[in-house]
Amino acid sequence: MATPSACSTVIAKLKRPPVPAASLGSTKAYNVYAWWTQGGNRSVSDVYHIDHAGGTTTSRKNQQGGGGAWQLLGSWSINSGSRQVRLSCWTTTGYIVVADAVRWQ
Repeated sequence: MATPSACSTVIAKLKRPPVPAASLGSTKAYNVYAWWTQGGNRSVSDVYHIDHAGGTTTSRKNQQGGGGAWQLLGSWSINSGSRQVRLSCWTTTGYIVVADAVRWQ
């Protein structure tokens, strides 16, 4: 695992949050997707934290594959208002986590 200081350094270099928030207009069931670029140096166990009406659920994804396309994290009932998906920067030493985009549909 990366050290806390390494994780903090990565976050400090970002000019905006790694995964954007969305303002959802209605309370309903949403499919939540993530998009990343794949590569051999990417994490095989990225952890996404999805906030929804029932709490928070984690979804693990392998970023060494599936890049360049929307990948389903799961489906949940999500309340209207500002919502976010958080992507953990923790991964095995020598690998990176990539946060390109999130979509609620």
